[in-house]
Amino acid sequence: NFAFMESDYVKNRSALDQVAFFLPSKSFIWHIDYEKIEKNKIFIVPVSFQEYFQKVEETINEFFHLS
Repeated sequence: NFAFMESDYVKNRSALDQVAFFLPSKSFIWHIDYEKIEKNKIFIVPVSFQEYFQKVEETINEFFHLS
């Protein structure tokens, strides 16, 4: 898994912005989607390696305001 966390060391505060859980396999990555957990729904989605890491890169760029 990996997470994006914002920390304010002056105020001694941290908050998780996003957390991604995944299970690798030979052909693809099983992405565990918790976005609808408030509605008691969890989705497990197969995603190609290329598509998955492209989305990871886009998310990193967005998180750090690089795009």
